[in-house]
Parts: sequence; structure tokens; C-alpha cells
Amino acid sequence: MSLLGSLVRNALNTVSTHTKSKNRTLISHRFICASRLSKSDFWSHSSLGKSLSALYNSEYCDFSIAYSFKDNICSYYNEFISCADGEQILIFVMDHIGVIDPSWREKLDLALGQFNLVGIRGNSKLTDEQPTWWFETSTSEPNCLSGGARLETVNGYAESNLGYSPLACKVLEPSFIAIRAKNLYNAEIYFDPDMGQSFFALDFCRSAALAGLSIGTWPIHIADACSLITPSNYSENWSDYFLRYRAKWLVSDTPK
Repeated sequence: MSLLGSLVRNALNTVSTHTKSKNRTLISHRFICASRLSKSDFWSHSSLGKSLSALYNSEYCDFSIAYSFKDNICSYYNEFISCADGEQILIFVMDHIGVIDPSWREKLDLALGQFNLVGIRGNSKLTDEQPTWWFETSTSEPNCLSGGARLETVNGYAESNLGYSPLACKVLEPSFIAIRAKNLYNAEIYFDPDMGQSFFALDFCRSAALAGLSIGTWPIHIADACSLITPSNYSENWSDYFLRYRAKWLVSDTPK
């Protein structure tokens, strides 16, 4: 963990947490987000910040937010896997996601009684050459996509329903992934920094499945403002990370 620690040391200086003012034994859900926004912009403008404001003083919910984050998201996530309480539910979420379901906590607890790794959207199919979680199937195959969201645009919003949920899946959409910390400990699963933001979820889900963890979606209502984010916010060498991902998992469910 020394390498992971060095990669996130600078990021941790910008993290806002509220555990010092709370009884840690009561905190059952922790939202973990690495945001490129400043602290003020995160809480006033991002979908996640605005939706979590109502939970700011909650005794059972806490936040670990990195502001103005420009480093490796996987390394940041891994730091909290290492220090979380075993029974705590870790929610790895991106700032363009708004948690708008008033029963999200009850639904997530129920979901984690059914699956070890839970997302909002996912795919029950995963092939070696599949470059994204949502890879479309041919018209002759059944719909393998699951879940939905309220998609926010400059002209308003529209409800998107990809397919039935809950559903056992092989890969989850990366902007919302939840799991109990103890399951990560026991399975010795971490996010691979070499996969970048483009492929960390594909790799993480394959590693989880290889370790025997179940994966699935659950109908928790979220808002997704990804379409409002400028492309420059997600600039990385996609083809380079795809080659790394293929080299690790080529024609096998066992990483090379």
C-alpha cells in the first residue's frame, strides 16, 4: 500500500470528512467521491453535492470528498478501502450523479443483502473484446442491459430505462458502485490504478467475480448529469488504457 499511499497523499489534503463531529460507530454509509470541482462548486453546482446536502448532518452517513482532484481515481478509492470499518457500506460515486431516491438507504441495504457489489446500471454480458460496460448486443440477442436514470440536459431531463432491475450482472456502470467494506477485505479486492478512469470498473467487476463476489443492479433512482460535463474533464489516452486492460484479461477470466 506504500505506492497507493504516495499517489493519494496530496489528494488527501483536499478531502472533506465529517467523522470528527460524529460517533463513528453510527456511520453505516460512506460516500466517496473524487471531484474535479472546487469545494464551493461541488456543494453548490454538482448533482451529487446538491443531493447530499440534506444528509450533511446525518448521524449514519458521511462523506469523503476530494476537491479539485486531478490524480488517479483508483488510488484515491483504495485509500478508503484500507481504513473503512468492516461493516460500513462504501459508495464510490462520481459528482455528476444525484441521489434523488428518498428511500436510497433502505433500498441499498436490501440490495446488499442480495448482491455483494451493487450498482444502478449494468450489463449481464461481458466479453474479452468489450470496450465499455454498456456494449450493445445484436438484435438477435436478449437485452443484457439493466437499470436506468433521470438524464439531465440543458433542456431539462428525460427518464432512461435500459432494462429490468434488479438483475445479476457481470459489470456495472462506474459512476455508482457500492459494497460492504468487509467483503473487499475478505476478497482482497482493490481498484487497479493501471486501468485509468476508462476501464477501472470493468477490471474491478471482473476481479470481484473472480474472487466469488456477486454483482447486480438495484432500482435506486438517480439523476445523471454526465451530458453536461465538458469532454476535457475526462481527457486520458483511452486506447492506451484499453491495451492495458486487454493485456491483463486477454481471453481469460484470470488476470495476466
